[in-house]
Amino acid sequence: GESPAAAAAREALEETGVVVANVRFVAITNDVLTDVDKHYVTVWMRGDAAGTELTIHDSEEIAEAGWFRTEEIPRPLH
Repeated sequence: GESPAAAAAREALEETGVVVANVRFVAITNDVLTDVDKHYVTVWMRGDAAGTELTIHDSEEIAEAGWFRTEEIPRPLH
């Protein structure tokens, strides 16, 4: 029952400890990952972080976290 913006802010806080505001829609992608037999429809959101300290709260889902310039994002992403 929550909006995509509210869900994105909540997930950011739950998974990284970062408070995010001014959340807005960026895109929707249809991601078919045949090598791992997965299919995701992903809603991409963008927001402003209130701080820069990251804390991984779900080590089953997140191996490591960091801040990167767009042109320096590590590959592969998943």
